[in-house]
Amino acid sequence: MEPVNPSFGVTLLVLGCLLEPAEAEDAPFRDVTEATGISFVHACGSKEKDWIIEVNGSGVALFDYDADGDLDIYFVNGSYLDGAARAAGTPASPPRDALYRNDGGWRFTDVTAAAGVGDEGWGGGAAVADVDNDGGRAGAVSLQEA
Repeated sequence: MEPVNPSFGVTLLVLGCLLEPAEAEDAPFRDVTEATGISFVHACGSKEKDWIIEVNGSGVALFDYDADGDLDIYFVNGSYLDGAARAAGTPASPPRDALYRNDGGWRFTDVTAAAGVGDEGWGGGAAVADVDNDGGRAGAVSLQEA
C-alpha cells in the first residue's frame, strides 16, 4: 500500500474551509425515524449521572437475524439505578433491549418478543458472530442487573 501524500490532506482541509455551510433547510439529513417503524427509546440512568455506569453508552448490533439478506438491528438498552429516576416521567415498564427485523425499504418491525430476546438488565454492548463457522449466528449481550 502506497503512503498517502500529506499535501492531499492539506488540500482537502483547505477545500473544506472554503465551502459555504449549508442552511438548515438545505441540509441533506432528515429525521425518518417514525417512517421506519423503529420506536426504541434508550435509557441511561438519571439526568445527574452520579454513577459511572450512567455515563456509558449501550450498543447496537447489525446482523441478518432472519437470514433474508437484510441487516436487522438489535438495540442494547441501559436502565435506571433507582425508582426515583423512573418516577421522573420515564416509562413505567423497565427499559429492555429490542430486536427490529428489516422488512426492506427502510421499514422495520419490532420482533423482540417473537425472537425471545429483550433483556431488562443494564446493557453494555452486543456482538454477533459465526463462532463455529457453520453459517449460523451466535450473539452475546453484556448485562448488569439494574
